[in-house]
Amino acid sequence: RAPPPVVNPDTLADLEELGSSPAFMDKLIGVFIADNVTLMAKMETALVARNVGEFRSHLHAMKGSAASVGAERLTSYCKDIGRLSDAEIKLQIPALLKTAREELAATREALESYLHSRQRSAG
Repeated sequence: RAPPPVVNPDTLADLEELGSSPAFMDKLIGVFIADNVTLMAKMETALVARNVGEFRSHLHAMKGSAASVGAERLTSYCKDIGRLSDAEIKLQIPALLKTAREELAATREALESYLHSRQRSAG
């Protein structure tokens, strides 16, 4: 099975049609990035404190947020982690944090490059 795309262009196109102005996508993606940078920090804090319940709640928020902008790989990653037991999460803390940071960075890069390509084609 092929891995999901970092970001689904169809979802972005659908969101763009919903938007009332060209700045809509800039704002939407800006908010997504800011929210998820904050969530990532909260997830790190929760894992360092070994508070798996809190980690799960932030992970769930990130999954919903990622799904809403078509960030399929990040959504899929969050789902996979959500299926782990508390013990498995505690055993894998360093790896989980590293991969979560990498997935969020890849998503951010894909969304920013999407915005740049839109600006080029619009201008």
